[in-house]
Amino acid sequence: MLPATRSPRWVLAFVLLALQLAGAFIALGASRNDGELPPTDTLLSIVGVNAAIAAVLSLIGFFGGRATFVCAVLGMLAGLAYMAWVYASSDQGMADLGALMMFFMLGGLGLVIGAIVDITRAVRARR
Repeated sequence: MLPATRSPRWVLAFVLLALQLAGAFIALGASRNDGELPPTDTLLSIVGVNAAIAAVLSLIGFFGGRATFVCAVLGMLAGLAYMAWVYASSDQGMADLGALMMFFMLGGLGLVIGAIVDITRAVRARR
């Protein structure tokens, strides 16, 4: 399912991941604001940050870190699901910031787990 190492199809993976992440964040933000989109500068910031995250992960996958890519994306999806649950169920003061931190924490945890898997595979392949 994932493109091969150094395949030009990683550009497609980057575009799809960036659009999905940005769309999810914009949709979550709009649901929190009674359906209103944030201002244009905020939208551009959301798109830029998510494009940077997608670019880093796609480059890791492009250079052979396929497990890192998959684990990080799965961690971010779990973080997005948690954010959606918090946004739908809680109106407490800083719950939205805590949910955003959980998104980054789960994405980072997936990144670390995937890196460990890729490094372990590389070491075993050298033996």
